[in-house]
Amino acid sequence: MMVSIKLKRISLLFILWFGMFVLSSGAFAVDISECVQKGIGYLQSVQNEDGGFPSDKGHKSNPMVTDWVVMALRAAGEDPNDVRWSKKGLTPSDYILNQERSLELTTDYARTLLALTALNSGTVYQGIDLAEKIVSWQLPHGQFAQSELGEEVLLSGQLWSVLALTAADQEIPQCEEVLSWLVSQQNSDGGFGWAVGGESDPDDTGVALSALAALGLTKDDLVVQKALQYLKEQQNEDGGFSWTDQKTNAATDSWVIQGLSAVGEDPAGNNWRVQGVSPLDHLCSLQNSDGSFQWVSGLDSSPVLMTAYAVIALSGGSLPVNLKDTQNFADAMTGDMIKQQNKNNSSNLTKLSTDICRLFKNMLRALPQFLWL
Repeated sequence: MMVSIKLKRISLLFILWFGMFVLSSGAFAVDISECVQKGIGYLQSVQNEDGGFPSDKGHKSNPMVTDWVVMALRAAGEDPNDVRWSKKGLTPSDYILNQERSLELTTDYARTLLALTALNSGTVYQGIDLAEKIVSWQLPHGQFAQSELGEEVLLSGQLWSVLALTAADQEIPQCEEVLSWLVSQQNSDGGFGWAVGGESDPDDTGVALSALAALGLTKDDLVVQKALQYLKEQQNEDGGFSWTDQKTNAATDSWVIQGLSAVGEDPAGNNWRVQGVSPLDHLCSLQNSDGSFQWVSGLDSSPVLMTAYAVIALSGGSLPVNLKDTQNFADAMTGDMIKQQNKNNSSNLTKLSTDICRLFKNMLRALPQFLWL
C-alpha cells in the first residue's frame, strides 16, 4: 500500500516536471498560418454589403478601417478585388473609390495611397494624385510635413510618406535628406517617438524600421542595430510589446513584428524569444475563437482594426504590402518567417523529448530514493 502511494507521488512529480519542460521550451507553439487563416475568416464575416469594413461587426463601414483591411488582405495573399471579397457585387475597392472622405493630414493621404496600391488602383483618388500631393509638402531639409498644420513637430508624416511613395513606386525626392532627417530623429536609447524630441516607443520604432528599410537600410546598418537593441530591451516577459507603460497589446506587437521583418530580422528567431515565446506566439495568443484579435488580453477594442494589423504582421509581411510577393495564400504561408517558426518549434520539440527521456532515466535510477517520499 505504501509503495503504491509512493509510486503515485513519483508519477505526480514526473507530470509536474514534464509540465515545466513544456512551458519553458515553447514546444507547442501556435500555428502561425492557422492564426492568419482564422483572421481572414473573421474579416470576411464582418464585411458589409457596401464592400467596406466596420470597426466592429454590425457597425457602419469605416474608410480608415477598410484601408487597413485591404492592406491585410494583400499581405496575406488575398486579392481584395476578387469575387471572394464581393458583397452584393461590391468589393472593398468599390467602397474605397466611391466613398467620399475628407483627407487633411499627411498621414491621411499616405494611408489612402497605401490602400490604393494594395488594390492596384494607381495613385489618383477623387481627382487628386496623392503621390504628387505628398511630394508637394516636402520641406527643403527633406521632411514631409504640412507646416500650416503644425506637422513639423511630428515624425508620422515622414514615416508614412516614405512608405506610401515607395508603395506607389514613386521616386522619393531628396532621398539623402529624407534619410538624414529621419536618422537624426533617433533618440539616444535607439528608439523613435511620435514627436520630434519625444520619448521613444516600440510602435513608432517598429514603423521607423519599415521606413528605413524602404530607404534601403538593413540590419547591418548602425541606426537599425540601435533600434533593434532598443526593441529588445522593451520586450516584455510574455514575449510581446507594449506602448509606453501600457499592457502588452496586439497593435504594438504588430508594428514591431512588421519592422523586424522589414529589416531582415526574424521575429521567430531565438533572439526574440522570451522563455521560448516569440512576438508571433504572443500575438496569436490574443486571438479570439472567432478569429478576431483582442487589443490586450481579455479586452476587445476595435477588433477589425486589430485583426488587420495582426494579419499583416503574421503573414510575414511589412509595409508596403504590395511589394511583397503574395501570389496566393499558400505562398504567403510558406514564407521564410513561417518556415523558421516551424523549424524553431520542431527544434524545441526535439530538445524537449531528449530532456524528458534523460529526466525519466534519472528518475528510474533514483527510484529507491523516491520511495521514501
